[in-house]
Amino acid sequence: MRTVKDTSNFENEFNQNDIAFFNKLYQEYPINSTVNQNHRYWYDFAKYNISISNMINTKKSFEYNVDDQFKSHTKFLNTAKQLLNKESLEYFTACYIFENLINYHYNKNIIAIYENFKIVYPNCKFLPYLIKNLNVLNEYPKRINLPISKKIEFIENSSEINTLEKLTDLTKGKRTYLVFWKDDFSESKRDFNAIIESREFFQKHNIDIVYLSLNELANNENAKDIIHYYSLEGKHISVCKELYSDIKLKTKWGTHYPHYMIINKEGKIVDDNAVWPRRRTYFEQEFIQKLTL
Repeated sequence: MRTVKDTSNFENEFNQNDIAFFNKLYQEYPINSTVNQNHRYWYDFAKYNISISNMINTKKSFEYNVDDQFKSHTKFLNTAKQLLNKESLEYFTACYIFENLINYHYNKNIIAIYENFKIVYPNCKFLPYLIKNLNVLNEYPKRINLPISKKIEFIENSSEINTLEKLTDLTKGKRTYLVFWKDDFSESKRDFNAIIESREFFQKHNIDIVYLSLNELANNENAKDIIHYYSLEGKHISVCKELYSDIKLKTKWGTHYPHYMIINKEGKIVDDNAVWPRRRTYFEQEFIQKLTL
């Protein structure tokens, strides 16, 4: 995507050739066409159309969270209402909710949109696909409104833990499982459920869990809600840039996400690429082998 060099006024301002190109594209392939809607990539095409149209009309792009999700789902869908007819909007909104739910992007805004969707489209043929997530949707607001577990500890001086040595010093004396995560990693949230299922195993063998967030936790309500919802008991550290770089330099970390490490009582990393928790057949056995339990 080309942008003008001078972005002092509008960060993503298009030149006239860009505008002409997108106008022609959307005229030739109208977003509300039933033929186009039946195409497997219509939803992605529509989402891109909405973003580009907003950028052209307002001279601004939508704001994003640190997890590259739209900062305001409501604002995005309100823009969609201006471009889509009733049938297309119903299908698009259902797809939008489904996409967020299947990727474990639970938050208060999406839940409110889901509740409103049921009211506006009570007979929607797509509702059964969304109802599969109903238990989570019902539990999410209930859990995050309960008192947070006293066993969840946010490390306030996270920025001071800026080297791998300082991180492992923090764990000395305890067998430790390091969990690297980010609030937009759907795989992390799937693994959180598996970690919860192994909670008795961790307690039996005195294994601490330290969660290393690739988000800054201090002002991230969504990340904190996730920690609260899954009741992720243990220490929580915001990974600063220095720590991130040092770990990447001194280990093989950074090749995939989410990522896990196992540390023994001496503070030595015995596995810097531990198996994912959801791999139940191998998960607990790896701790037994690596920590000689």
